[in-house]
Amino acid sequence: MVIINLDLFELKCAGCSNMVKMTLEKYPGIKRAEVDFIPSQAKVLCDDNISASDLIKYLEENSKYKALVRTD
Repeated sequence: MVIINLDLFELKCAGCSNMVKMTLEKYPGIKRAEVDFIPSQAKVLCDDNISASDLIKYLEENSKYKALVRTD
């Protein structure tokens, strides 16, 4: 298992956070996604074979939200 941390963009409410969470958890190999409206971040627990770039691409293609890998 690996954890991918994301900075999210265009979240405007808690409902947006929930939509991102539901979208991420539909991706095969995602075990759990925790999404916080403030500070607009996500922590995704997933299988080792999932890349951050593939996950971001999936999120952007299946929702209106943008993301970048958090590097802190």
